[in-house]
Amino acid sequence: MTYGSALRAQMQLGLSHVAVVRAREVRLKSPRPRNVHADDQVIGETAQTVAVQPGALKVLVDPRL
Repeated sequence: MTYGSALRAQMQLGLSHVAVVRAREVRLKSPRPRNVHADDQVIGETAQTVAVQPGALKVLVDPRL
């Protein structure tokens, strides 16, 4: 199953390359610049540090990027 089809079916957590972690602050970086989305809007490019309120954010990242 592809990541996109798993996401649409809400089955992404069953994929071997998807992990769930908890953090207060997240540093998003990638080898090449990638768009960073929040609330369905592009808020910048990687690398970027984002602070979150407890339980307020779920981040999905393909580790192959």
